[in-house]
Amino acid sequence: MRLANIIDKASVSSEDLEGQGVNRRVNLKDLVPEFDPKNADIYLFFEIFERQAKKEKVAEERWVSQLIPLLSMEIVELVVKKPPEKGDNYPHIKNLLLHRFQLTTVALRDRFESHQRRPSTLWSNLVFDLRSYLDNWLAGMKVDDFVGLKELMLTEQLKKRAPI
Repeated sequence: MRLANIIDKASVSSEDLEGQGVNRRVNLKDLVPEFDPKNADIYLFFEIFERQAKKEKVAEERWVSQLIPLLSMEIVELVVKKPPEKGDNYPHIKNLLLHRFQLTTVALRDRFESHQRRPSTLWSNLVFDLRSYLDNWLAGMKVDDFVGLKELMLTEQLKKRAPI
């Protein structure tokens, strides 16, 4: 029952939009690809979802109802099992899913270092992917200033050159 209510709320009416004078319905399912847990990157998925939600001026309290149709049934079950006050809290749901599908800092570093542009994609897509991997790797390593970045780079170089 609760799942049906969430899915029924998937399209957003004009009163849910922050901008006045807008009389249209927005459904992010038409703008954001569904999340594929086997092949997609959860960080990139949330980046795309949040950008589209902001661009379409969807009120943040409606983000969970817009997110649900983009997830597989297995993932939706994780969300639905939460109490209603947490199940409608976008930051909580986002953190839950990030934790569930989180890449380790090692995996993020490896993806940053080895990721290449696919032949049919734009260079800007490569930059977007690399920036996402780098930002999440640095956040996972708790690097928040230039000195920390220098230390991380030196450490990585030493690990590559040190005999095993």
